[in-house]
Amino acid sequence: MNSGNASALLYAHENAHLVDYDKGEEIAKYAETKIGKNDPNEKFTDSEREEYINSLRERVKIDKTLEEQFEIARNIDKNDREEYSTEFFTSEAYAFGGRVSRTQSIFTLLNKEKETLTTYNIGSTSVGFGSLDMGASAGIGFYYDDTVEDLSKLTTSIGGSLVIGPVSIGTDFLLKKDSKIPRGIRFYVGKGITTPLPVEGHLTFIEIGNPKNIYENKKAYKVFKDFLKSSRERGGEW
Repeated sequence: MNSGNASALLYAHENAHLVDYDKGEEIAKYAETKIGKNDPNEKFTDSEREEYINSLRERVKIDKTLEEQFEIARNIDKNDREEYSTEFFTSEAYAFGGRVSRTQSIFTLLNKEKETLTTYNIGSTSVGFGSLDMGASAGIGFYYDDTVEDLSKLTTSIGGSLVIGPVSIGTDFLLKKDSKIPRGIRFYVGKGITTPLPVEGHLTFIEIGNPKNIYENKKAYKVFKDFLKSSRERGGEW
């Protein structure tokens, strides 16, 4: 894989986490510097992508069955498992070049250090730019951050949606201001007005809203962790 290739950077970044279970980003970022700077103009063609995938199939041999792979995953130490904050939300958006959206969210946060499960809700208004769109949606979000304060700093989002049949399917990446590294991702299904194009894109750079009904509970954290443990012992996906 060529130095500076976007896929090489992603592979190096994520693979570096495995060196010493890089809980932060230090090792991963260092690995990126050894690959080279990303060239946004360098893209896979269809033939190059197929060639690369075939080369991976030849070089990477998986000698374990699916059941054996699941067994390995279940036996990973609980302290080395990544867990995510989750969000359930509904949203309304109006875009005619400029864009305004209103979102109602319920968050659930697991904080390992404080051993607390936190829930809260927030109604937020976002302002930015977007192609022609007017509609409503509902979905779920996953986040790396596990405190109310850190999640409140994710004021920038970049995303888009594609019309498939009677509905649209969309994805948004959420970032902190002046950061290029996404800290969260949303998936959603929506319904809106018919537009000339079956796709829309948007960028949000202002988000206004205050968290409400913040509830931290250590007992709930223990109950949830016990549930995860018993589920994994039974072979569940949690």
